Amino acid sequence: MVGNNMIKIGMLGVAHPHADLWAKAWENDPRVELCAVWDSDSNRGAEWGKQFEIASYESLESLLANEDINAVGICAETSQHAELIVAAAKAGKAILCEKPPALSLKECDVISEAVKQNGVRLMQGFPMRVDPGNKYIKSLLDNGTIGEITSIRKRHGIGWAANGLSDQRLSWIIKKELAGGGAFIDEGIHAADFLIWMLGEPVSIQAFIPESKNGFEVEEEGVAIIRFKNNVFATMQSSWTFAAATNTTEIYGREGTIIQQFNDCASTQVNGESNFSVQIYSNKSEMAGWQYPRVPSVFKNIHAEVAKTFINCLLTGDEFPSGIQEGKAALNLILKGYEAAATGKEVFF
Repeated sequence: MVGNNMIKIGMLGVAHPHADLWAKAWENDPRVELCAVWDSDSNRGAEWGKQFEIASYESLESLLANEDINAVGICAETSQHAELIVAAAKAGKAILCEKPPALSLKECDVISEAVKQNGVRLMQGFPMRVDPGNKYIKSLLDNGTIGEITSIRKRHGIGWAANGLSDQRLSWIIKKELAGGGAFIDEGIHAADFLIWMLGEPVSIQAFIPESKNGFEVEEEGVAIIRFKNNVFATMQSSWTFAAATNTTEIYGREGTIIQQFNDCASTQVNGESNFSVQIYSNKSEMAGWQYPRVPSVFKNIHAEVAKTFINCLLTGDEFPSGIQEGKAALNLILKGYEAAATGKEVFF
């Protein structure tokens, strides 16, 4: 728990546009003062500082030496995450980091040790963990509402690269050395985290990851089949080329089905009202048929919800919904998926 009621935040890297969404959420939060920014690209940092009317630092060390700053947000290129987290941990700052946590499992271990040794808190920015609909789904599975789970179909993606690079700010994300890969890691890590959250540790993975059709050095699409314990399996599709529909979850059990749809293209209308975020089908006699519980979704503002959750947990002392271990587990699934696609073989965990 933070010792006062004001969180003063410095941003370490703003290469990812989610930095803007976090900043806007914090600007509207009276408990927060966004007060500084550093970026490895000093021009980018200075421009971002002007946009949000905060100080921009040319020196990372100078920002971290500011004792008034008690927390940092990291939205730098993925290749910088581990170094920045370790530096922030040594400076005693609480940390919110954009996904993925790092480029390798070894870097995740370095992060974990730095956080532990310096007694700081790290939240891994996994948006799926803060959505009320997903929390509700987790409770349904834990309570056995649809019986034994047999399979899950998870789709996660966006459309910014359907016809080439549409956002020049993301030019780094199509470079493997900076991002670790393409859509399979960038979007797929959300699905990976969701599946592990719902089903536990995976057993094996098979994957198909085609080359870019836009000439990128990283992929725009990826699909995988993941086997979990008790022969439960999940299919996972990630993409940068979804022109409309984005994220859909289908969970099948022996006594029912759960569907979650986030986007108008895939949504169902009931009595003229759209976007029930969770739909449940049950073959149990006491609740047979489809049900449409009014569970609110924050998906349209989900990154603001991540920023808000970070602050709430810092002030209350509550556990973060995800940390470096969850980040490492999801990254491991993604890396095994790349290995499976490269070898054409089933890869075991």
